[in-house]
Amino acid sequence: FMSIFRLQWIVLFLVSIAATSFAGVVVEDQGGTVTYFSSGKMKTVDEAMVIIFDVNNNSLTMINNEEKSYSTGTVEEYCANMKAAKDRAMAEMSPQEKQMLEAFMGGGKKEDSPEVRIEKSGRGEKIAGYPTTLYTVYRDEVKYEELHLAGDVPVFDEVDPVKMNRLSERFIECMTSAIGLDSIKSVEDDADYKKLMLKGFPMKSVEFHEGRPEGTDQ
Repeated sequence: FMSIFRLQWIVLFLVSIAATSFAGVVVEDQGGTVTYFSSGKMKTVDEAMVIIFDVNNNSLTMINNEEKSYSTGTVEEYCANMKAAKDRAMAEMSPQEKQMLEAFMGGGKKEDSPEVRIEKSGRGEKIAGYPTTLYTVYRDEVKYEELHLAGDVPVFDEVDPVKMNRLSERFIECMTSAIGLDSIKSVEDDADYKKLMLKGFPMKSVEFHEGRPEGTDQ
């Protein structure tokens, strides 16, 4: 659904609610992060931050609970501010520091995109009452991820997945470009993977490292 945050959870609490203060869908993960979907908006809340994506006006709002501060604007405004901050930081760096930073960013060389293959592997687990379809994702012919996607989830009634993907992809694109990390290619950048994430809501993801299970995103 959103590759920027890799929303691949075992959902413990997924219900439609209707109240005077909120009407929409609430998702709570095992780590305690709560995400609200309502009327074209997605709000993610944890102890440190609140992040709100609004596909109605392509805006983003960030609230820092620790600093008691917030910022809001369009994705383009956020990216422009990030680039300006990077340029100011670069101007104050020594030649050695700039060289180290450029090396960390890959020296400006573009990585080759990984070869991604997606297999529909049959029926997935039933999670939070929702049946899922299991998909297996391979990176360069090595197992990368197992995804349990649920198609009939009320999240999509509240937020258009195509619009949300478009907004989040634009955010990733301009932010990584602003900080010089646009040379890094990942499975999530692959066109087929993006299409897969529009087929359903990711209820569970098991990631693999060198073909072995590494952990479950919850």
